[in-house]
Amino acid sequence: MKKYSFRLQTVLDLKEKILENKMLELSKVVSVYNQEKDRLQEFETKKKNSLAELNDLYSKPELLDLSQVKTYKAFLGKISFDINKQKQVLEKILKLMEAKQKEVNQALKEKKIYEKLKENEEERFYKELNMKESVEIDDIALSRYGR
Repeated sequence: MKKYSFRLQTVLDLKEKILENKMLELSKVVSVYNQEKDRLQEFETKKKNSLAELNDLYSKPELLDLSQVKTYKAFLGKISFDINKQKQVLEKILKLMEAKQKEVNQALKEKKIYEKLKENEEERFYKELNMKESVEIDDIALSRYGR
């Protein structure tokens, strides 16, 4: 019995390789996004802690040191700037991640098209092969019957 070979197997293999590469790129972007999200969380935690420390300073007016208050306020201004900047970075990465997801979806569609084509051709091949075998068997049976 003949074995089926898909004439576009190299194209299908290439599409699978492209899909793997796109998925790898997407996973790298997701990893960077998670790292940057953690960094934003750290900034927000620092800001929260600094605000708590500043409120502690305000709650003890007899120990209030103006230079310390200025330092905290400057730090809070800087950390607020860093938080806003980090949010912008996250938005850019999110857009990139969405674009990579679209690329993965497109590559997946292309791969599925070739897989479906392969399945259809393979099914057609084996149907034709079975029909040819059944015709040969019928011919053999008829020739034996005629003798």
